Amino acid sequence: MKSAASVVPKRTVLDEYIAPTTIVLFLALQGTDRLLPIAWAILTFGSLLTALRGGIDFQRRVSPIEKGLGVALAACLLSAAFGLDAQRSLLLSVPVLASLLLWLLIARGSHAQPRFFSVAMGLAFAAGLQSVCVLLAAQRHPEMPPADWVADAGAAWLVVPNDMAWIACVLPLWAVMARGRSLLVMLGLLAGFLVLCAFMQSRTAAIVTTAVALSFASAYLGARLRMLIWAAAAGVVILVSVVAFNAASMHARLQLWAAAWSMFLDHPWSGVGIHNFVLAYRQYRPAAELIDSRITPWPHNLPLEIAAECGLIGVFALFFLAGSLVRQAAALWRTGIGSVHRAALVGLCGLALLALVEASLLRQWFWLLGTALCALLENNAQFSGKQKNEQ
Repeated sequence: MKSAASVVPKRTVLDEYIAPTTIVLFLALQGTDRLLPIAWAILTFGSLLTALRGGIDFQRRVSPIEKGLGVALAACLLSAAFGLDAQRSLLLSVPVLASLLLWLLIARGSHAQPRFFSVAMGLAFAAGLQSVCVLLAAQRHPEMPPADWVADAGAAWLVVPNDMAWIACVLPLWAVMARGRSLLVMLGLLAGFLVLCAFMQSRTAAIVTTAVALSFASAYLGARLRMLIWAAAAGVVILVSVVAFNAASMHARLQLWAAAWSMFLDHPWSGVGIHNFVLAYRQYRPAAELIDSRITPWPHNLPLEIAAECGLIGVFALFFLAGSLVRQAAALWRTGIGSVHRAALVGLCGLALLALVEASLLRQWFWLLGTALCALLENNAQFSGKQKNEQ
């Protein structure tokens, strides 16, 4: 009888390129509508081939981050089962399946090197492709507002101009690739992306980009200067928030936040079901009091969205996952945090900012980008541990 070790085929040098190539091609291609089927096919085939060739470590002990993600996934399934429309919840949860495969390739790959370069390059191609699509739409219809450019771009990740803010969370990864010139590269990326934010008229993207860049740059400065920068950044965020409070879009957000909170109070345990906010929110928004006439199917606040759609089980899962990430960050900080870890953590902080005003469980970029950043923390931590054991 053959042993378990003999069942797994002997790995070759070519096998080491299957997972990285799959990650790069999937992340690069899935950001546009036309290439999305090809991206899915590549991810499915690449993941299956990697697993068959013994490239995924299924035997490693479950990590704290994986426990947090598992609890979050269980909360989503429970909310779907007891929600208003289970079929709708499941049909709109396709990005969750992609996130699972992506996690296996990045975090559980049985490889000799971390997947940082693959993730950074794949997201760079996706950002470039989406930016080109939006700019081409603007060239075709210069008289249209940015929201119409985004709608005409055919980019799967983009629904409104603020969705471009996901790119801000990846800037630290690209800056780290420059190694000794990371700070200079970050300043260049900041300047270039702020121009794009101004062109798209997205205040949210500009604020998040600036916050991410300052957080990343502060690691290269002294303690006093770092505190000064953080205080200045906090002051700017508060000032912008006060100014934006009187905008029509902010009044619409306040209405949506109130609707989400009322929805949570009416469905406190399992919510209305993941992705089902749009099915119930209109009854909480009196037509006579509407300030913004747009039909907005998400609350523009992720914690409130989770509370409304997944109830208390979702809120518990959110805090459990956040606690897992904080514990991982604390462990990395004690053992000596690396540049990739720092970049991933700063990117996750950018996602947290977006979660307060824009991010939604309906967005592909939230699932895939969040999974990639969390997986980099896991993958590079495992790689660092192997290096220390070998030494």
